[in-house]
Amino acid sequence: LQRIARMNPEVRLVYVMRDPVDRAWSAAHNAARKGDPAAETIETAIARAREPGAAARSAYADTIERIETVFGANRLHCCFFEDLRDRPA
Repeated sequence: LQRIARMNPEVRLVYVMRDPVDRAWSAAHNAARKGDPAAETIETAIARAREPGAAARSAYADTIERIETVFGANRLHCCFFEDLRDRPA
């Protein structure tokens, strides 16, 4: 992040968040749609949602704090996936 900030001091960032449950179900659905044999059961989807990486991807406050430390809050726009999808303007 610091390298990006040094390369372009005027860069603006958009941080898109998503409800963690919606994210987990979306990932399970996409894996099943792509034919991933490990995504065939509800139990597998729940197990994937419980993996440490899944929780880390939804630790929004920690991520936002790290980004703001490097870029500043005034250069970061946070929004929710559904808002961006439904109202992109």
